[in-house]
Amino acid sequence: MSNQINGFRPDRLSLIKYEIVDLLEENNVPNEVIGQVVRLIAEVKTLASNQKPDYLSEKRNQP
Repeated sequence: MSNQINGFRPDRLSLIKYEIVDLLEENNVPNEVIGQVVRLIAEVKTLASNQKPDYLSEKRNQP
């Protein structure tokens, strides 16, 4: 059973965060805004970590 939100696993969200931060820095986005984006991604990552598998995933993994 894997924890995911719309197909995103928590470890993948970490990589996405770094890609987003790089793009924001390249486009001269203020540090305050970058900080807000990082906090939001961290919140989504927490939600993904705490999410329980959906009903169909549970049924597939049962013998």
